[in-house]
Amino acid sequence: MPVPERTDEQFSIALESIQGKRRAELTVAAATALLDRFADQRDPVARLRLTHELIRRNFAPDVRLDLGSAVLGPDTPEPAETTFRAEITGGVPATLSAGYRVPDPAGRTAEEWRNALTLLAGIAALGAGGRLTCP
Repeated sequence: MPVPERTDEQFSIALESIQGKRRAELTVAAATALLDRFADQRDPVARLRLTHELIRRNFAPDVRLDLGSAVLGPDTPEPAETTFRAEITGGVPATLSAGYRVPDPAGRTAEEWRNALTLLAGIAALGAGGRLTCP
């Protein structure tokens, strides 16, 4: 392999590594922000609403949170490349669903996006006094 091609390949690998780290840092920042907001809010339903808003702003504009008596988000989400659905059981039962679309504003892959939502939904479940199930 000629030297310029090898250099380009190494540069591409290094750039992808840096971008992947940046995307992971954005997810950790979102999780930290959610935990900080939970510290100021003791009501489990309000914590779920905070989670919905954070996800809507940073991960999926059509995220839906079904609290049984209240629903936040659209009744019929737009078609998505991949979907996320989680059940919060115990405490305040709820269902969280969202769709991933390309391009993701932060450049996350579908797998990175799903992992980020699983982390945030897990935090929300704990904040609501329950546990998370991703069917």
